[in-house]
Amino acid sequence: MVMTMHRLSAGAGYQYLLKHTATGDCDRTSATPLTAYYTESGNPPGRWLGTGLAGVGGAGLVSGTMVTEPAMANLFGAGKDPVTGAPLGRPYPVSIPAAQRVAARTAALSATMTPEARAVAIEAITRLELAKPSRLRWPVST
Repeated sequence: MVMTMHRLSAGAGYQYLLKHTATGDCDRTSATPLTAYYTESGNPPGRWLGTGLAGVGGAGLVSGTMVTEPAMANLFGAGKDPVTGAPLGRPYPVSIPAAQRVAARTAALSATMTPEARAVAIEAITRLELAKPSRLRWPVST
């Protein structure tokens, strides 16, 4: 058995696995359960493994239990217990995309600015917001 590790961004990062890895880079509608894809394609379903399972799933997930899409959403998407949905530590930080930050700061500019001054201000705001470091967290998947 070959196992690889991939870095995921906290929050929506698990959706990349669902779209590109778990479903073999094939289109899958959200109405189709992830497990149905595995069954139909002949690929084995994902299973929970590892010693950390005792700390999640209420009394603990049993090694070998099939992974479901809602469980992935809880754990990787929200930092919650995959079965009970209870928080596992601090919530993931919410990162506002640079484009939204630029739009908010641009909207707050004075309406009395000249078009030239406004363009210079928007350029400066954009440069500053894009220079800010990303604060993404990286849960690990296998």
